[in-house]
Amino acid sequence: IEELDENDNPINIIGQSLTIRQKGVSGGYDRLTFDNIEITDSVISGLSKEDEREILEIYKQAGKDAIEKDKKFLRKQVQEGKITQDQYDSLVLKEVVAGTGYNDLGELTNQPPAKVVVPDEASNWYHSIHNGYPWIDSVVGTPVILATMAEDELAQIEKRKENNRWKKIVKPKEVPYWYGTVGKVQTLSEEQITEEKLNKIKKIERIVFRKKQQVLNNDEAETLDDIESIYEIDNVEVKLGSNEDWYLIYGKSDSEIKIKDLAIVGGINSQKNEDLPNGDIKLAIAESTTEIYKLLLEASQNNQKIYCNATEDTSLINIKKMLQKGLISVKDEEGRQLEYSKDGLVYEETNEVMEGDNWNNSSEIKMFDLEIIPHKGEIKEALNQSLKWLEKVKQVKQMKGKEKETGLDELRNKMREELNGDER
Repeated sequence: IEELDENDNPINIIGQSLTIRQKGVSGGYDRLTFDNIEITDSVISGLSKEDEREILEIYKQAGKDAIEKDKKFLRKQVQEGKITQDQYDSLVLKEVVAGTGYNDLGELTNQPPAKVVVPDEASNWYHSIHNGYPWIDSVVGTPVILATMAEDELAQIEKRKENNRWKKIVKPKEVPYWYGTVGKVQTLSEEQITEEKLNKIKKIERIVFRKKQQVLNNDEAETLDDIESIYEIDNVEVKLGSNEDWYLIYGKSDSEIKIKDLAIVGGINSQKNEDLPNGDIKLAIAESTTEIYKLLLEASQNNQKIYCNATEDTSLINIKKMLQKGLISVKDEEGRQLEYSKDGLVYEETNEVMEGDNWNNSSEIKMFDLEIIPHKGEIKEALNQSLKWLEKVKQVKQMKGKEKETGLDELRNKMREELNGDER
């Protein structure tokens, strides 16, 4: 939205929005979203309530115009036989909303609330964003309604849908649409670590690690006692991902927690020795990160020491990131303080780089025995952020399970071409 001079030339940007055509409540691409309304601080300071109401009215009118243009274009497509009436009913814009997860327009929050729908874009990885994933304001904050299709037109669409349901003969067949589901992280201990579960854990290890680095498979672990003997821990517990594509193995006592193994299919520098069709790297990372933070917080709350064996090119990378962010402190097994350096972990007193130990006599794989000291407040905040991220990933997986309608992308491109030729 721009401010114009007396000759209708733009002189100042008043407001702006990221605009997305996205899935609506019904699952069709029938919602237009202004993901937020942003106004610069210099402009906000000079806005009156009347100015804010005027800006809101511009957005509402833009929403009404979008709905009318959409109807006009899609009706023409039906008339020319390019799409069916059913496709029109599914796709035509039915509402225009604005996100409020971030918002500079106070008047916006007085609008009626809309249902939250997670857009496909929320699952994309963007290299220009610090954590890779976009902050979607229409998901984080409750969106509000700016414009809707007329009630009588909505009623006609619903009536046509209902009539079509009666016309169709329902036969048992494979359902063409699949809705993603998300289970829960499994916590396994003692009798819960069955032969079946152990085989799943061993499969993840085979996929993720180099042959010489595999422990459970190389030592042919078959029982709980085998796991405790191999890792030299008592009271073993295993976290197994909801998709069974990652695991965390550790031992617990009243005084300490020993983290012995972490494997994530598709994680940092992981191998791909086998396929795992049900894997989901984003969900696996979100779940495992959350569980590690929970374990660190538990240790800090219960005054337990926490130790880990870190591999140089995998788990040590994550430890260095946490150290760099100030979430933890780190010591070697002799209690000497370590600090973060781009060259690796260095000793606080001498600035000497910690060398680590070879995996075995014939291996170049470096291992580091470390004590982790969680910073309770920082870990708690990191856990809260991780839980929010995990919930967002779950919502995206659930929504992304539905396949896009055939030919939808081609139709959207056609709409852009024709609308770009219209007079604004």
